[in-house]
Amino acid sequence: MRKGSQIFTLLAIFAMIFVISFPEICLSADKPETIRTVNILDLTGPYAPVTGPLAPGLEDAWKYINTELGGVHGVKVDSITKDFAGKMPLGLSMYNEAITMQPKPLFVTPGSSPLGAALRERIKEDNLICVTATSNEAIYPLAHTFGVYPLYVEMAALGVKYLKDNWKENRPLRIGIITWDTGYGRAIITDEFMEYAKSIGVEIVGTEVFGIREADVTSQLLRLREKKADWLLSNLAASGAVGIKKGCKTMGWDINLYNCFVTEWGTVNLAPPLFQGDITTFPVKSFDETDDPSIQKVIKFFNANNRTIKDKSVFYLIGWQTALVEHHVMKTVVDKHGWNGFNTKNLIEELSHLTEFKPLDGLSEVTYSPGRYTMRKARLYKIKDTQVLPLTDFLEVLDMRPKEYR
Repeated sequence: MRKGSQIFTLLAIFAMIFVISFPEICLSADKPETIRTVNILDLTGPYAPVTGPLAPGLEDAWKYINTELGGVHGVKVDSITKDFAGKMPLGLSMYNEAITMQPKPLFVTPGSSPLGAALRERIKEDNLICVTATSNEAIYPLAHTFGVYPLYVEMAALGVKYLKDNWKENRPLRIGIITWDTGYGRAIITDEFMEYAKSIGVEIVGTEVFGIREADVTSQLLRLREKKADWLLSNLAASGAVGIKKGCKTMGWDINLYNCFVTEWGTVNLAPPLFQGDITTFPVKSFDETDDPSIQKVIKFFNANNRTIKDKSVFYLIGWQTALVEHHVMKTVVDKHGWNGFNTKNLIEELSHLTEFKPLDGLSEVTYSPGRYTMRKARLYKIKDTQVLPLTDFLEVLDMRPKEYR
């Protein structure tokens, strides 16, 4: 009996030495030939000017990961992009096609929060993971979906707090909301936001909405001017911001816009004088921080892959963040569990405990936790000439999840 126990102990020691000495052999069990991700993006529809650069951003980032980082322990990642042109039925059809692929995609990235919301339960049922634009409907109730930035309303509160802290008048700051009449545009109009603004002494003097294809917003602006708004607050993309700023200019109203998410280069370049002094929010650093090592790495690939001015977008940078987060989590799961444990359950466990991960050593700061599958930090930026320059470092946003999900 004693001899048998000694033999067992020796075998255990030899096994441990083997694992330590030859980890690559232990990881090779059920090692796949390739890992697939699928991106269903709006490349030619209404959101294309802003979200379209997700495609080249993801492509360049996965090229970097596969060529310079060796993929995931030697396994290359095949990232496939499809254009749903902003048409929901087409996006759903493309998802149905994607889940029949061999190998089946592990991660799916919808290019808009409405598509992310429509796929939230489906992706959970199909045991995949979704990384998407962040809205309440896309994330909650929790499933398998993670947001690529904080909730829109959380970023709105961050900017309003900054404006309040820097307000110089001896009276309350007055803010007028004017935004798209869509789920995306209205995402900042919540009870939590209104209560927060009131709690810090900011007056929301009016709330106006307009259609995504509505060019003339003069009536809405006139009502907000009558209520003596000091700043305008929106949550919309290029054409919406241009419409607001042109309307203000036509009226002779000198007022700045805090476009929560997002005013960036594609918008500013349409009419730079309109946007001077406006502010916005990014979850990542700016292309204009050319001394930053993470941005230098991105620009190197941007130039090497012959990207053009139309690709210079916050979503190009979010593409890099998305791919690097997925790569980090996949690699970590294999490190911990081997290829036998390379599954959705372990990937979600790792993602939901990701803490202050900094892609490229500082492009952004990504934290998730059980119960809160959205990012915690963002930065405020100011428009100067055609540049988007940082006003702050990465700041923690308030937890403004719907009360029933806290």
